[in-house]
Amino acid sequence: MDWMARQISCEYLSDLRRLTEQQRKSLSAALKPVKADESELRQWNDALTYLFHDSAAQKTAAAAREMLLRQLNNQRQQ
Repeated sequence: MDWMARQISCEYLSDLRRLTEQQRKSLSAALKPVKADESELRQWNDALTYLFHDSAAQKTAAAAREMLLRQLNNQRQQ
């Protein structure tokens, strides 16, 4: 999550919980080229929990990455 904070110039990690619409878009754009297997499943799920208070852990890194992108883009899971 430190990487995410640096990508959008958050001074503190806790700032990730209060993202502006522009910061959400910027973070989403920064995450798009990141492949799911570049981070462990736990790390993807931790980001979901921290950023969106989403306690529904995903079963794969790819699913967690996709959910994170959906949340950042305000899209609901279908």
